[in-house]
Amino acid sequence: PIIDQSNENGIYKTADTITFSARVMGNAAQPVTYSWSLYGLMEPIEGSEIEINAADIGLGDHYFQLTARDSMIPYSITEYAYANFTIFNSTNVIEGDWLNGTAVTRTHAESVVDLDYPIAGLNYRVGNELSPLLRLSVDVVPTGGELDAGMDWMDFDLNLTNIIPDTIPRDSIAVYQLDDFESTNWGQLFGDDSFELINNDTLNVHLTQNMDILIVGVLPTPEVDAGNVSLTKKPDGEMLVEWEPTGDIDNPYFGGWKIFRIASPITASSYFPDPNDVSSEFVWNGLMADTLSVSLPGSDNSWHDDRRLEIGTCASYAVIPTDRAGEAKYTEARVSKVNGVAGLTCGDSIDPNSEVSNFKSSIVYTNST
Repeated sequence: PIIDQSNENGIYKTADTITFSARVMGNAAQPVTYSWSLYGLMEPIEGSEIEINAADIGLGDHYFQLTARDSMIPYSITEYAYANFTIFNSTNVIEGDWLNGTAVTRTHAESVVDLDYPIAGLNYRVGNELSPLLRLSVDVVPTGGELDAGMDWMDFDLNLTNIIPDTIPRDSIAVYQLDDFESTNWGQLFGDDSFELINNDTLNVHLTQNMDILIVGVLPTPEVDAGNVSLTKKPDGEMLVEWEPTGDIDNPYFGGWKIFRIASPITASSYFPDPNDVSSEFVWNGLMADTLSVSLPGSDNSWHDDRRLEIGTCASYAVIPTDRAGEAKYTEARVSKVNGVAGLTCGDSIDPNSEVSNFKSSIVYTNST
């Protein structure tokens, strides 16, 4: 006998009605009787075609045994056939207003979703002028105590409008696999794991396993400006650095500020120039090497440099915005100036020298009590 089923791949969901039908060679002695057995789950069913509700069988892998017996008396022939099939559970993979999809599992399951920005201060080294935009973890886990949900696949849509700025070109977006949610190591999706940009608003992702993924794209530099950098001399040769930040300070891809300092004698010519006047990458890389003083949050607009500038030693400062990975672009630098011109500012490390002169006093006695 030969068994046909309503899904030739034998894959069903709990909401499906499954049809099994039997057929034999045309030379079989008629009539032929058929009996279907699903061991341990239901009593044998008679008939050449049967319908069963997938929900009545339960999740997991199953098989039907078909017994076919012809009517040739007294030499009737009995033969057997088997049909394998799997009943999956359809698990919603939904989070907020930005993720919507389903997962197909062999157990009752639920989705656990985590979305976050790339780890601040770490470089994912994506290359190709791409930058990391988001980390996404989607796990489908069993709810009945099983060790594994038996997931066949998950498929979900991401609403890009609700998670990624409009300034990012949609056609630059790609999806990579992370080694771990806290890792910066990544690799390409392969096999049946894939992604597809449906339109400017929707990114579809198809995965065959629980996975942490990295969403990347071309990221325009956040429009942030440090503004005017001013220095205030403090006692003991210390310096207060202040700046006037403007722009998209709240942009999640703005990483904060890096402050660089060059300290040298007043007679030296080593200081941070205005990048509008000196734009050489070679020069700036040399000036920035080993001169980083501090990295600060984007909300800060001042920093107290408590390193003492000795007599005759002066300083030049550069305040530079960074991206989320902590990379500072020298072209965005704002530098300290003297009388409106980039240069060195000397500290005040000389203690004040003062004395009291011409001090007179008198004592007066009275009889009052």
